[in-house]
Amino acid sequence: GLTRVTPSNIRSVAVRSESTAEDISTLEADPSGGVWVEAPGALVHVVNGIRTVFSEGAGAQFDRINAMHTDAHGVLWVATGDGKVVRHRRGRFETVAVPAQFSGAPVSAIASHPDGRVWMYNGRQLLAMHPEGGGPDVSRPPDAITGPIRFLFADSRGRLWMAADNARLGWLEDGAFRMFTSAHGVPAGTPYGIHEDRTGRIWIAGDGGLSTFKDDRFVTLTTASGLPRNRLFFVTGDDHGRIWLGTSSGLVRVERDELETSLADPRHQLRLQLFDVSDGLRGTPVVRGYPTAARNRDGIWFVTSTG
Repeated sequence: GLTRVTPSNIRSVAVRSESTAEDISTLEADPSGGVWVEAPGALVHVVNGIRTVFSEGAGAQFDRINAMHTDAHGVLWVATGDGKVVRHRRGRFETVAVPAQFSGAPVSAIASHPDGRVWMYNGRQLLAMHPEGGGPDVSRPPDAITGPIRFLFADSRGRLWMAADNARLGWLEDGAFRMFTSAHGVPAGTPYGIHEDRTGRIWIAGDGGLSTFKDDRFVTLTTASGLPRNRLFFVTGDDHGRIWLGTSSGLVRVERDELETSLADPRHQLRLQLFDVSDGLRGTPVVRGYPTAARNRDGIWFVTSTG
């Protein structure tokens, strides 16, 4: 099952009876309060305790899902291992046609822009699909970031973030790419998740800790700052502006002001709250795909070691 955290409780939600902890990897929340989950051989929608299982949609087989994303309108976009892209809106799946110059490799990451554009990445190229029609745009990222990436993310400023292993991070803004590496403070290892808080600050969780872009470089908070672990599986936020982190020690909640204090003073030790099995958490947070945590009006959803 999944775990859902609300301001008042932590509870687990069953996904599919035959699912095991290793089977559940990727999830996306939707505005209705439900959540979409990649489960064994299927895509499962869980809302108000009711589970609807889809083995395929509009010809796309859901036995292997490469990427999922819910846009601002609640439309679910799904890219499958058989090279198809579909979306779920108005209660049904429909095929998404991609231009010929973009086809040839399965889509591995999807994001949506505040202006309605939907971005896709296939390991070599970026595709921007515009709302209300208009020709799709195909571009190629810098060679330093081509190949497998961990995620795409569009922030409120219109920047499209791309993150890859080995301290490679970049964004696309107004048609121009900007690249960052360890020379700019990007920590080594794997990036797992990204979150934009209510002030517009970007937070990135990964093997090296919790990073943010400050004064034209990346600054990272680690165990030296008071975090229980350096390796963070996800980062997200709640309606009160607090930041939530997934670690192998449990679920961490920290006030945003605490993080800002640590950014300003590296000697400051974070005051945070750690939730673990003694608080009702079933297992500990894990990462098996992107995203493994999502937020909607019903709370924060995430995958744990027990499913």
